[in-house]
Amino acid sequence: MVLGDHQPEQAVSGKPLTFSHYRIWRLRPCDTHDYKNRPACGYCTRSVTNGVADANPYSGTAVC
Repeated sequence: MVLGDHQPEQAVSGKPLTFSHYRIWRLRPCDTHDYKNRPACGYCTRSVTNGVADANPYSGTAVC
């Protein structure tokens, strides 16, 4: 699941996207999620810079 709860730095037609520090949770097929009360931890932050996304969206240490 991906959450971009803030404006991107650049989202203009004809220019590559730059969006820093959006949140990404890795959910397994058996996981459930309450979208009204999303978890405050268990996510990693990732970015897209000039149209290029971070290499592995699930690498790194999850928050909490």
